[in-house]
Amino acid sequence: MQKIEADKVNSFQFKTSELKRGKYGELVIRLGIGREHPKNNSDFVYPEIYFNGTKINVPKDWRGYDQNTRKRFFGVLEIPVPYHLIDNNKTYNKVDITFSNNGGFISSVVLQKFDFTIDLKRTKTPF
Repeated sequence: MQKIEADKVNSFQFKTSELKRGKYGELVIRLGIGREHPKNNSDFVYPEIYFNGTKINVPKDWRGYDQNTRKRFFGVLEIPVPYHLIDNNKTYNKVDITFSNNGGFISSVVLQKFDFTIDLKRTKTPF
């Protein structure tokens, strides 16, 4: 569990030996967060995420609902990562997460990797 502080980089490393990239596949960051709801009808603040130094697009929708009937939001954001960014030549692959405001916690960061025997052509990102 890591406290979210404005502009503080939260870094997570994953052993490459457990993440080896095959010929075809997909990679997803599953980011568990707990945060206060936005005040004054401002937008939900999404994190800025880098995988091995490359900025990752964070989708603006997630599974479930906005939980506005609860005091705090808690959920898992699924963030697709281009599979080719897995670096088999490093000891670790790194995820850096930064929020622009204070508040809440990062409860978990998990990499979910799928290996395929053929190249699946998706018409859009599954998440």
